[in-house]
Amino acid sequence: MPTPGQHAFSEKVALVTNATSPIGRAVSMQLGLYGAFVIACHGETSDSESDAVDELKSLGTLAHSISADVSTPEGVDAVVEKIGDIYGRLDLLVNCPFASDEPGFESSDIVHFRDTFSSVVKPSFLLVKQAQTLFEDRPKVRIVNVLVSKEPRSDGAGMLNAAANSAVESLTSSMASFLTSKFRVNAVSVSENGSKAEVRQDLDPELFRPTSGVDADDVARAVIYLLSSEAKGVNGQVLRIG
Repeated sequence: MPTPGQHAFSEKVALVTNATSPIGRAVSMQLGLYGAFVIACHGETSDSESDAVDELKSLGTLAHSISADVSTPEGVDAVVEKIGDIYGRLDLLVNCPFASDEPGFESSDIVHFRDTFSSVVKPSFLLVKQAQTLFEDRPKVRIVNVLVSKEPRSDGAGMLNAAANSAVESLTSSMASFLTSKFRVNAVSVSENGSKAEVRQDLDPELFRPTSGVDADDVARAVIYLLSSEAKGVNGQVLRIG
């Protein structure tokens, strides 16, 4: 996978959702290293939010944070308004998933269904739809949706997450076909089912689940590639990792 130049995203405005998660943080840091002005969006105000922004500022880049629920039109409007006030434009959008608890199939109900699809699918649609004014004058707009497949369980937990991820993959393809040629929309699908997952045999698997064998920085590099000019011929695709 080619490596972008040092200033590949110089003065590009980038929005990263769920920026305090490991993947969101890694993407934000790498964008900052390549010269982008990063807007770190998070669900709730926390110490990790200020830490992430401080890290970005330590790189010498402009960085701002926004606390908003991007699964709601009101939350997305707040994000769009703040970016408009600060920069008046948006070049790069990275949708990272917010974690949603999901019980086994027998214990799940319409609330779990709604929450899973709201946290995974709705941001990918709402942010692109409601940020059109920020994209309007930009010559090249790059969008990447990040999907994380949870470790499957015999009780059916993870089924709703898998269905929501499939919906985002389809949405990615549809947007790539529908939006004008200045847009490029792709996705990165991260599997937590890889053989590299660390399993401690002496720990209760119900309390200590295996961790993904895919490092957040590796995911971030895949995202950076899809955002860069190196992937100018890639559109509507899903890059699978793990």
